[in-house]
Parts: sequence; C-alpha cells; structure tokens
Amino acid sequence: MELKPGTTDILMTSDWDFAIDQQTGNLETVDNVNSEVLTQMIIKRVFSRKRDWALQPDCGADLEQYRGEEITESLILRIKSNIITELNKEQMLKGRNIDVKVIVISETEVMILIFAKTDVQADPVVVSSSLSLDSYVPVSHKLRRV
Repeated sequence: MELKPGTTDILMTSDWDFAIDQQTGNLETVDNVNSEVLTQMIIKRVFSRKRDWALQPDCGADLEQYRGEEITESLILRIKSNIITELNKEQMLKGRNIDVKVIVISETEVMILIFAKTDVQADPVVVSSSLSLDSYVPVSHKLRRV
C-alpha cells in the first residue's frame, strides 16, 4: 500500500487498510492501494479453497471442484463466472473493473488471466496462473503491470 509520509500502517481489513498519522495521531484509511495488495487479494480469493482462512471460511473460489472435468466452453464459462463472483466479494474490488480470461493451453490445462483495476489505479493489475485440471496445481502466479 502507498502510505503518506509520516503515517504508520496498522491494520488491513477486508474493507480497507488503516494507518495512523504520526503527527496528528488520527486514524486514516489508506486510499491508494498499490498492485501488491491488490494482487494478494486476488490470489487469496481465487486460489484458496473454502475454509482455508479461519476468519473468512467462505473465502475461496474452490477451483479444485473442476478437477477431472473435460475442458469445454461450458467449463470455461463456469470457471470465469466463479472467479468473478469470488472477486466481487472483496470490498475493494466489488463493482470495479474486473476482467477474467480462461484460455485453453492443453487438453488438461488452462491459463487464467485476471485484470483488475481500482478507482485509484491508472493501470490494471494482471495476475496469471496456469491451472492443471488433472491434479489441481496452480503452476504459478505472476504479477504484471500493463
């Protein structure tokens, strides 16, 4: 997150990131969320399973549910819809510019590209991961500024 000079980051919730202004002692919200925070939110929401997070047991897209399914247009649409639904649960992303692409790269593997932008960012954050439907192993998560 980008903090103003003279502030100390103290707490991040699912709604906002909070900081204390060291000169005034006032509690502030950190409005300018950078790509690292946004990327971590996306990775947590999309590549987690339900009940992975004790304080947020309903967090996670449960992509493992698609393991063993044949890759069809219907499956691609269900994966995309599931990811968008999960990302819209995150307050910072809710109703924002989110685009998800699911691209077939083999008979058992898809590439997931997630483009997300908040009101305070000029450029979208891009998170990509290949997903094997044979064994459900997200191969990699990459961050790229466009």
